[in-house]
Amino acid sequence: LLAANPFIPIVSIHSFNHPGNNAFILRYYDEHGPIHMFIQQGFLSGHSDTVIANLLGHEYGHAVSKNKHLDTYHGKHTPAWKQREADDIGMIIAANAGYDPCQMWKIAPYEIRRKARIKRRCGDIDALKQEYAEDIAR
Repeated sequence: LLAANPFIPIVSIHSFNHPGNNAFILRYYDEHGPIHMFIQQGFLSGHSDTVIANLLGHEYGHAVSKNKHLDTYHGKHTPAWKQREADDIGMIIAANAGYDPCQMWKIAPYEIRRKARIKRRCGDIDALKQEYAEDIAR
């Protein structure tokens, strides 16, 4: 993913022993502090390389967004619009690296609206690249 997407910042990736199916990304200290991505072992053992690449792309999408997704929500879920934006940027990242971006929906299979939106948008990566040109031009 990194070689095909030079706009991605340096991120330390950590997996931890948890049967869950989730990942998250944090920036410590301030906007220039180190970025850390955490992935539950349950996700890594339960999915294909393509789905894992889409998950990593989604999390990287939070890190590269011009809207600065690495905010703290004090235990609340990330707003839906930030998840949608991270999905879109994540599909670009996955496609640039040769993975099928239409597999992004598998990171949130029970979110029906999100799944439908991903399936609509994954077929035109060039349009997504234009829409997010400012985010991926770094």
